[in-house]
Amino acid sequence: MRTALVVIAIGIGTLPRPAHAQGQPAQPQAPAAAQQCVACHGARGEGNPANGFPRIAGQSQYYIAKQLESYAAGSRQNPIMAPIAKGLSPEERDAAAAYYAAQDAAPPKSGAPAPQAQASDRGRILATTGDNNRRVPACINCHGPGGIGEPPVYPYLAGLDAAYMTAALNAWRNGTRRNDGGQQMATIANALTPDDIAAVAQHYASLTPPKPIPVTLAQKSGPATKPAPGNVPSSSHAADPRPDKSVGVGQGAATTGGTQGPGGSGESKTDRSGNAR
Repeated sequence: MRTALVVIAIGIGTLPRPAHAQGQPAQPQAPAAAQQCVACHGARGEGNPANGFPRIAGQSQYYIAKQLESYAAGSRQNPIMAPIAKGLSPEERDAAAAYYAAQDAAPPKSGAPAPQAQASDRGRILATTGDNNRRVPACINCHGPGGIGEPPVYPYLAGLDAAYMTAALNAWRNGTRRNDGGQQMATIANALTPDDIAAVAQHYASLTPPKPIPVTLAQKSGPATKPAPGNVPSSSHAADPRPDKSVGVGQGAATTGGTQGPGGSGESKTDRSGNAR
């Protein structure tokens, strides 16, 4: 009997260990609310460029949840996203947002790698310098160097497909997207020519998406409270940076192509203190 117990113990010791037991973090299980997102945005938030569904993996929890709020409130219009967002409670929106914020998704698999967009000098100039003649500020002012974003409020643009970003900027132009509290993105989009929009979209599509940000920046905590004028929330989020009356933020949350896109946070860099940062 003793010999048999020793043999069993040795056998158990040689069984494969779970990934997290081998020093690899276990993947969080998708909450029930996120299951509604999987069909379009993928199990890891990798998106489906061929069908116009953007990558949402690694956008901040605050940002994704705010987009869902905008869909529910109607400041972002989309026949697919509106009923989904309205059917989720605020807690469910946060749970789905937290799950996708933690994902580090590989590019979508469709039999062959998605082709990289052909970047142009014009797109790079608009992204890094802007155009004074058209009164267009550089995209990096809000969306960071290389399009990596400024979490938790300003989303990353790097690696989002060009067709989606083109459609999104056009949505700012035609008014089907109105969830920028300062209307900064609507003003910028209307100052760009169609060729400019295509160029800057191609530029960002050619870049590599950033890795997920630390959880202290990716999530929000505490009740939704309106910060005092001029105050910028810290990464600790003692107060939720989502103002009570904001009409939302810009790009990166679950949606289809033309209704959600680059830029726009609902918390523009001039509408808190009146001065540009």
